[in-house]
Amino acid sequence: MHPSLIACLAACWLMLVTPARADPALVVGVLPYQGARTLIAAHRDLADHLRGALKRPVKIVTARNARVFGQRLLAGDYDLALAPAHLARLAQRDAGWHLLAMHRPDTPVYLMAESGTPGDPQPRAGITIATPDRAMLVTLAAQRWLDTRFALNTGDYTLIETGSYSATLQAVIDGQADFAVSALAAMGQVRPGHLDRVRIAHELGSVPLLVYIARPGWPAAGRSRLQAALLKFPVSAPLRVVAAGKNSLDAMDVYLAATRQLLTENEGLADAR
Repeated sequence: MHPSLIACLAACWLMLVTPARADPALVVGVLPYQGARTLIAAHRDLADHLRGALKRPVKIVTARNARVFGQRLLAGDYDLALAPAHLARLAQRDAGWHLLAMHRPDTPVYLMAESGTPGDPQPRAGITIATPDRAMLVTLAAQRWLDTRFALNTGDYTLIETGSYSATLQAVIDGQADFAVSALAAMGQVRPGHLDRVRIAHELGSVPLLVYIARPGWPAAGRSRLQAALLKFPVSAPLRVVAAGKNSLDAMDVYLAATRQLLTENEGLADAR
C-alpha cells in the first residue's frame, strides 16, 4: 500500500477514535438579588436560550453578596455577567469589559416607611435605613439622594444590611428601621402581606435594571454573536432587552468612587454556585 494512503487512513482512524473536545461552559455570573438556588432556577431560561444560540454549555453562577459579585467580576471570573449598572460601568472602565445589552425600562427607587407612620416622615440625622446590601445600586442612589436633598452624609444615619428586599421591609414593620430602600422591580420578591404594612414615603428617582457585559478578550465576532443572542432573549412585558453602547452607562460615573471603596472591603471570594 502506498505510504501516503496509509498516512491518510491512519489520520482518519485517529479522528474516529479521538473524542471531539467540547467547548467549555459559558460561565454567566448573575447579581445575587435573591437566594442562590432561586436565582439560578430563575435564569434557567436564559441558560437554555444561550445554549441553543451559541451551541455550547452554559453555567449560571452567583456570589454571596453584591460586594463579592463585584470583586469576582473585576477578577474576570465570569465570561458573561448580568450586573447592576454601577458594577457594569466599573468593570467597563477599570477592567475593559464590553457592554452588550440591558433591560429597559429603568426602575423607580423608594424609601418605604411603616404604613401607620403619621404625616410625611422626613429623613433626618439619626435615622436608621434598612437595605438589602450596601453595594447595591439602590443603596448608592438613596445615599446620593439623602446627600443632595437633605445634606445627610453617611455619618448622619445608620444602614442595616438585611440580605433581601423582603427583609428590609420586615425591619421597618418590626420597628428596627425608620425607612427601607426598595425598587419597584423588586416588589415581586417581597413576602405576601408585607406590602400592605408599608407605604412609599419618598420616590428617589429611577435607576437602570441589570446589564449584560462580556469579559475582556472576546473577539469582536464572538461578542456580536453573543449580543445578537441576548437581543433575541424573550422577557416578560413591560421589560425588553435593548442593545447597550459604549456610553450607555455614563450616568453611573457618579457612583464609581463609592463602588471602588466598597469592593476593597474584605468579604472573601467564595462563590455560591
